[in-house]
Amino acid sequence: MSNPLDLKDKRVLVVGLARSGVAAACLCVRQGAAVVAADKRSEKELGDAARTLKTLGVELVTGPHDEEVFRSCDLMVVSPGVSLALPAIEAARAAGVPVIGEVELASRFLEGPILGITGTNGKSTTTSLTGCLCEKAGLRTFAGGNLGRPLSEAALVGGVWDAIVCELSSFQL
Repeated sequence: MSNPLDLKDKRVLVVGLARSGVAAACLCVRQGAAVVAADKRSEKELGDAARTLKTLGVELVTGPHDEEVFRSCDLMVVSPGVSLALPAIEAARAAGVPVIGEVELASRFLEGPILGITGTNGKSTTTSLTGCLCEKAGLRTFAGGNLGRPLSEAALVGGVWDAIVCELSSFQL
């Protein structure tokens, strides 16, 4: 970990509760943060994700985004599918709240080289092939990112990785 974040007792808002957001929230809880998770969908629509997060003590805020909730956090982690142009996110930025993505959050808690794969075509194939080659070479490998396993999952597993292969969509850059 070259530059880990100190999240102990910090109020962290995770915006967007698809797979990346849930994994980011879990990682922040593990790091000692007081986590608030926001999503426009209802708790019922969030289903298992809501139940998992509530079990961990995460405060859920559903429905329309409340700018005060967004401005009152120490750090905001935005999921890839959430627009940074949302008024509540812009208000938080204007108030000086640091805003990062799930990939940056995860990278701050990972030990090992990270290979990011992006581009117009072939990202998934290249990520899968590279991950497979690394595994066949006997390396402890995580392959994921936009490929289905959020990068935060690698940080949650922990330990030192020999190779972290991460597919990155344009929304994650």
